[in-house]
Amino acid sequence: MTGVHSTSKLINLDIYSTPWLQTLDAIYCEYGKDGLAQASKSSIELFIIDYIKKHELDIEDSDVPFLAKIMLPAEQ
Repeated sequence: MTGVHSTSKLINLDIYSTPWLQTLDAIYCEYGKDGLAQASKSSIELFIIDYIKKHELDIEDSDVPFLAKIMLPAEQ
């Protein structure tokens, strides 16, 4: 397939970025598709909390469960 690039990134942050998108991309890069299928919501939430603090992102604590939920497969 021409024009299709395989990448481990979820989002092209060079084109558009927000703190939420940056965090979602970091989760995907950390866990990968298969890792997300095996991860618990609480482990992803802990990753998000650490990531927000480390990068000093403007994300409310109340948003953390929503970010985790977005990344988990529907069956979880």
